[in-house]
Amino acid sequence: MRDAGIILIILQVISFIPAIVSGDNIFAYGFFNLLGRCALGIVGVILFVVANKKNK
Repeated sequence: MRDAGIILIILQVISFIPAIVSGDNIFAYGFFNLLGRCALGIVGVILFVVANKKNK
């Protein structure tokens, strides 16, 4: 699960590159649009945290 979390976080960072390059304001379309754009990162962080708690 830890590896899957890291991969999802990396994919999230890669998905923001086109928005940054094009100058798109990701905060301009509302909360739910931002939540949808960040879904990969949110799931990745949850998986990473759960995997770390299981190791301890």
